[in-house]
Amino acid sequence: MEKNIHKIIGRNIKANRTALGLSVEETAELLSLSPSFWGLMERGERGTRIANLMRIAKVFNVSLNELVSDSTKEDDKDKNFLTLISSLTRDFDDNKREALVTMIKALRQLD
Repeated sequence: MEKNIHKIIGRNIKANRTALGLSVEETAELLSLSPSFWGLMERGERGTRIANLMRIAKVFNVSLNELVSDSTKEDDKDKNFLTLISSLTRDFDDNKREALVTMIKALRQLD
């Protein structure tokens, strides 16, 4: 069944926004868009230009493909987690990244 691309993008941008803990207003301000326009996009009632989608992808640190792909809820859950981790560690240097990987490996051994 083919879905409306605006609905798919809306669901994906909302999932990314909430995963980062951003409000509609904060996100709209980051992107120099009006909160009402952002709300229309999240609900799939309006589309936007590719340039805006590229800016959104950059702010959320995801690929353009991730914004337009129709994935399952489980995929969304994993993607949201990775988006959150990526945003929290964006400014980490190599030493901090290596320490984080070591901690994650240690956590896996607890299972």
